[in-house]
Amino acid sequence: MQYLFGRIVRIHAEETISQRPHGHGTDSVEQGVALTMRFASYAVGTYVLSDTGVSPHNFEMGTGENPAIKQVRLAASNDEIDIYRIFGSRGTLGVPDMTLSTYDAAVEPGWAESMQRQKLGIDSAPRVPFERQLDHFVQVVHREEAPSCDGNAGLQALQVCQAIHDALRGAGTVDIS
Repeated sequence: MQYLFGRIVRIHAEETISQRPHGHGTDSVEQGVALTMRFASYAVGTYVLSDTGVSPHNFEMGTGENPAIKQVRLAASNDEIDIYRIFGSRGTLGVPDMTLSTYDAAVEPGWAESMQRQKLGIDSAPRVPFERQLDHFVQVVHREEAPSCDGNAGLQALQVCQAIHDALRGAGTVDIS
């Protein structure tokens, strides 16, 4: 999310009710959480994580990234399903199906106007993303390519994980400096 919208500066987290036993105390496992995020760009996002909710709208089933988990596609069209929806003032983008919904440029956006939908073209080479990531890593090690993310991006991701942990442990809303 930070790659798309910039640094996350505030997190609020709510844990779901446990549906199955998994350890006690420090060994317990969160089975679901709802997050509200504020980005430095002033965008606001929500994210729901669930280990017990049944849905094809999860990362592995939606992207086909993990070859051990079958990718789900829409029955009628064989299109991918979305796992993220990015809402903006000028349109909505589904990811990874890359369906963009917008108003025609000639009309004033409003509830009474029709929207158009289009599929955006992307690189859909049938390679497993894990393999692409490893290839990229090897190219970086050999100095043939620059890293797609740097150590600072990794540190920011860890800070967000720590903020989520703190929010779930009673802090509620955590500002990330």
